[in-house]
Amino acid sequence: MKVPTNMRAGECNEEQKELLKDIITNPLKHGVPRWFINRQRDINDGEDQHLTSTMVDTVLRQDLERW
Repeated sequence: MKVPTNMRAGECNEEQKELLKDIITNPLKHGVPRWFINRQRDINDGEDQHLTSTMVDTVLRQDLERW
């Protein structure tokens, strides 16, 4: 299932909202290229991650404290 690009957020049904949430939290699973991920090769585990919301601030703070 795809979400139409010309649809407004308020017009999405629950299934489409869940799909959008999953794409944002798990972009690699949906074909987003690795270079687009905002946390490539994490220093702790070497994994590519896409951070959202307060996790960006938390991980940045942890990185700065490590140095």
